[in-house]
Amino acid sequence: MVVPVKKAPVYLVFGKDPFLKEEFLNGLKKELFPSGPGPDYEEFEPRSPWSRAADFLGTAPFLADKRLAVIRDAESLPPAAQAAALEYCRKPSPRGVAVFIAEDAVPQKNAFLRSLAAAAQGVNCQPPADPERPGWIARRAEVRGLRIDGRTALLLAERFAGLGGACLAIEQLAVAVHPRTSVAFAEAEKLVGGSLQAGVFDLTDAIAEKNAGRAAETLEALFREGTKGVEILGILAAQWDRLLRTAILRDEGLAPAEIAARLGVHAYYATRLLSQAGRTGTPVMKRRLAELLECDEAVKTGRLGERLAVERFVLGAMLERS
Repeated sequence: MVVPVKKAPVYLVFGKDPFLKEEFLNGLKKELFPSGPGPDYEEFEPRSPWSRAADFLGTAPFLADKRLAVIRDAESLPPAAQAAALEYCRKPSPRGVAVFIAEDAVPQKNAFLRSLAAAAQGVNCQPPADPERPGWIARRAEVRGLRIDGRTALLLAERFAGLGGACLAIEQLAVAVHPRTSVAFAEAEKLVGGSLQAGVFDLTDAIAEKNAGRAAETLEALFREGTKGVEILGILAAQWDRLLRTAILRDEGLAPAEIAARLGVHAYYATRLLSQAGRTGTPVMKRRLAELLECDEAVKTGRLGERLAVERFVLGAMLERS
C-alpha cells in the first residue's frame, strides 16, 4: 500500500503503476470521506480551466472537513494553468486537498512537475523492478496478514504482470485459507495456475537427467495450462542462453548474488541456474540453442506444428549421447 510520508494539502502522485495510484487515491478518499465521497469530491481534466479547481478547493465543504480535488494528467496542464497551479500550491486553501496525478515516472524530467514536487508531498507509485517484485508481493501478503514463501511469491510475480492482479490473488488466497494465515505453494498454484518459469526449469532438469517420464509430465502440464508451443521454444531458448551466461560469469569468479544481479533474476532461480550450468557443458548449451533456433524456424515456416516441434526437440535432446 502506498502511504504518504505525512498528511498534506497538496500531493503529487507520480509513477507508472495505475494500481498504486488508484490505491493511494482510494485510501485518501476513505480517510476524508468515511461515509463515501459526495459533493466534496471532484476530478478535473487538464483541459478544464484551473479556476474551476481553485474555486472548488476554496469553497467551504458541505458534508466533510475538507474538499478533495483530483487533477489527472497534470503535466498536460496548459502553461497558464501550470503557473496558476504553482501559485496555489504556495498558499493552498485550508478547506481542501489537491491531488495532482502525473503520468511521468520521474518528476525531474518535466519542469512543471519538478516545481510542483518542491511544493507538494510526493507519492511515488513506480512499480518495483522485476527482480524485486516477489519481495514486494511477499511483503504485501504480510500486510494482509498472510504468510507466503519465496516460491509462492515468485509464482504470483510471474503470473501477474500488474501489481493489481497479484494483490487480488492475495485477497482470494486469504479468503480461501481462512482461518489459516499461511498459504502452501500448491494452494496458490491451484488458484492461479502453474509457474511457467518453474516449469521450464523442471523441463531443463528432466532433459539433463534424461528422465523421459518427468519431461513428458512437465511438458503436458505446460500445454494444459494453455502455453503455446512457440512460447515454450522461446522460453527454453532464453533458459539455455541464461545457462550459458551463468557458466561464463561463474568462470569469471562472480558470486551467486552477483550473477543474479547481472542476469536480472531472483536469487532462487540463480541458484537453480548454477546447479543446471554445473551439470551441462558449454558445447551442449550452444548446441541446444542452435537446435531451438532451428525448431523455431521450422514452426514459423510451417514445416512443423508448434507442439510437434517442442516434442521433437525434447526427444532429440534426451536421446543424444553425452
